[in-house]
Amino acid sequence: MQETKAIEIRGLNFAYSEDGKIILNNLNLTAQNGEIISILGSSGCGKSTLLFCLNGIIPKLIKGVISGNIKIYGKNVNDFSVHELSSDIQIMFQNPESQFFTFNVRDEISFGLENKGFDETKIKQEIESVSKLLNIPHLLDRSAEELSSGEKQLVILASLIAMRPKILVLDEPTANLDPIRTKRLKEILKEINKKYQIAIIVVEHDLDFVDISQRILFMKDGRLKEYDGELNDNYSPGCKPKIIPEIILKIKNLYYKYDKKEILRGVDLELLKGEVLGIVGPNGSGKSTLAQNIMGLLKPNGGDIIFKGKSIVKLPVNLIAKSIGYMFQNPDYTLFENTVLNEVKFGAKNVGLKENETEKEARQMLKEFGLTPFKYTDPDNLSIGQKRRVNIVSLLLTQPEIIILDEPDTGLDRINSIKLMELLCLANKKGLTVVVISHNLNLIKNLCNRIVFIDKGEIVDANHYLEFLN
Repeated sequence: MQETKAIEIRGLNFAYSEDGKIILNNLNLTAQNGEIISILGSSGCGKSTLLFCLNGIIPKLIKGVISGNIKIYGKNVNDFSVHELSSDIQIMFQNPESQFFTFNVRDEISFGLENKGFDETKIKQEIESVSKLLNIPHLLDRSAEELSSGEKQLVILASLIAMRPKILVLDEPTANLDPIRTKRLKEILKEINKKYQIAIIVVEHDLDFVDISQRILFMKDGRLKEYDGELNDNYSPGCKPKIIPEIILKIKNLYYKYDKKEILRGVDLELLKGEVLGIVGPNGSGKSTLAQNIMGLLKPNGGDIIFKGKSIVKLPVNLIAKSIGYMFQNPDYTLFENTVLNEVKFGAKNVGLKENETEKEARQMLKEFGLTPFKYTDPDNLSIGQKRRVNIVSLLLTQPEIIILDEPDTGLDRINSIKLMELLCLANKKGLTVVVISHNLNLIKNLCNRIVFIDKGEIVDANHYLEFLN
């Protein structure tokens, strides 16, 4: 008789150390074959830890104290290796870069299939099929380095779907996707669920996938329960920037190429002192590339960037960083210290601020963002959302004149998204100029006084964004 329970968990307990906090506490879960389940919960509540347990990454690769029983289609997870379970279950983690094994998109999608022993003809067929399904044929011959975070997420998803697992688990799958691709992802999940009877588990902070889910669960205190609450899109009253009619940053006819591909094509943009500017656009449109050109991390092939009347295109990054702060999409890029408290003070120390000037404010901001219990924790051991909060606190403590945030609410639950907006609004009132790059239209709408739309490396009339969405 065929096993109908895709996942069966009984009495699962887990802590990362003997004396550490209990992350999973007598957790139970049953998922049926072909079922779609949404799991919601606040940042750091243990959702990702649960996923690591499903295919044996915990405790086989990540050690800790674990008890209880997990079965995947009747197989006890403890009795099989991660590789042996991969035919049954595939997991897409929050950070797509952590799952890249090759340097080329086509090779990445074929990597898992080759390891499963598929022949060359079958591999070609699967690559063609899955790339059309996810609308990424144009990416197949691109280098992974060229891709935006959203495009990387789609490539990893393609590589997992191509292997036709019985269970597909997605951790924050829309974190880096624009609204159009988010909508398309939901359609794809419905399609593969119906066609292949794949059980799908989606872990999210918001209600993006509840309309396609048979069940909605909420994680709190290390346990799962049926979700009976409501989440809405009322973030905050929004900022009311006190804009000074003075151009603090001017971008003139900016061009940037990666190899022979033109990423930015004659970008012109003026930023007024005290503005809160939103930058929106589809995945791969050049938003992050523009930010990294401003910071000097990338050097333009043409045009100029002027800060307070002086060109900065030839300045080194460390000098630009004294006036302009930048937060990457990937929070791991800017984690350097071995405790959260030292980490948030790291940037301020490097731009020349004295420790006694930042210590009190650092502790206060850690409290504001719910990070005080982790102040002596290694940042590498935090969840994506917690790392993101550390990034934000660290950046604000450097006291820049302009701050550029690339997808700042990735991994943040609604409470911490609201706190982020409130802190940015407060800093803005004190004179900080803010640039927010985001796919979250609710955040952009509530936070920004002006919105620009980038498409194919060019700034387009913001009204065009409504046409893009339609």
